[in-house]
Amino acid sequence: MAPARADAAFSWDQLEEDEHGRLKSSSTAAAARRADLRQRLLAYSGQSIQRGMIRYLELVIDLSKAASANDMRPLRSVAMFHAAESFIRSFFDENPLSQLGIVVMRDGVAVQLTELSSSPEMHVEKLRKELNTGGSASIGNALDVCKGVLQHIPPYGHREVLFLLASLSTCDPMDVFKQIRDIKAKHVRISAVGLAAEVHVFRSMCEETGGTYGVALDQEHMGVLLEAHATPPPSKEGDEDKHSLVHVGFPSQTSAAVGAACFVGTSCELRSGAFVCPRCKAKTVEVPSECHVCKLTLVASPHLARSYHHLFPVKPFREVRGVAGAGSGRSTCFGCRTAVEVKDLVETETSETSQCEDCGRFFCLDCDEYIHAHVHSCPGCECMDTR
Repeated sequence: MAPARADAAFSWDQLEEDEHGRLKSSSTAAAARRADLRQRLLAYSGQSIQRGMIRYLELVIDLSKAASANDMRPLRSVAMFHAAESFIRSFFDENPLSQLGIVVMRDGVAVQLTELSSSPEMHVEKLRKELNTGGSASIGNALDVCKGVLQHIPPYGHREVLFLLASLSTCDPMDVFKQIRDIKAKHVRISAVGLAAEVHVFRSMCEETGGTYGVALDQEHMGVLLEAHATPPPSKEGDEDKHSLVHVGFPSQTSAAVGAACFVGTSCELRSGAFVCPRCKAKTVEVPSECHVCKLTLVASPHLARSYHHLFPVKPFREVRGVAGAGSGRSTCFGCRTAVEVKDLVETETSETSQCEDCGRFFCLDCDEYIHAHVHSCPGCECMDTR
């Protein structure tokens, strides 16, 4: 049986009762959550960060012999699949206008398992069926495959490669450092997550192209490192020179009524409903996607709205330590309507109450986390805007 994690072994120690007998987080747990929230909001500096909203990412998964090790239960390959599955879903949730493809490395070669697309279910199902391992990993061959796909991406697209590595070596038929320089010339950012020790060639590959490199301490940490790549990274210097207007179309959806069946997509599949390209009237299965006839990018308005928060994040709320001219008081969380305390605290204590500096509303720590992680807009400010 796997040993229990240290922070979960005595989880009841993170709770305590208030004066009304209700359970709440202990001061120690609240301080840890507050510190974690501050760390996640550290990137906000008061100015908007330029990020790539349309990303084209190749996820390269190492299924060499090293992935058959059982230091992660039940096997490394299975643990890698579950982490990749979670990342794929998070990637499309955070980047609805982007596309992703999967490349697998095994037996000294690299194979394009799935083409660039916006369908998370298709990627997950194909990867689920291709978890057999063997042979050695080849970073050079994987870079060749990725370069061949990403070099045709439009100038407005941000080109990225993310490696999930189980091996401590690479078997390449050519100079891998020359390949790294070649793919850097194509404006491709390479990042990697390793499952064992740090490797020099992997570190050099990421630093040369402006990416990040991390080594997982355990199975859970691997998922955390992967999830960090779901958020669009800041644009690199020089990316502004290639920006241009992007032609997009907002397709209409045909009726799914009986008798309205039509042939859809390149495979001419007979379906009862489809999305109609506004330029050429071709029918596609889903959006966001690229029209298979006129190559117009097809999106829906909610996809644009979901990408907005990366450019203009919610300001960090101010930790309330007391009310001017008063020693203590009680207020109500504007999010969940529970009572929150506003009182004078000593410097070593952590407040569980936050306040939006724009609208002045109070929020509990739970709502503060939820607003910044999922809602991406202050409900108090939204109420003021609708008056």
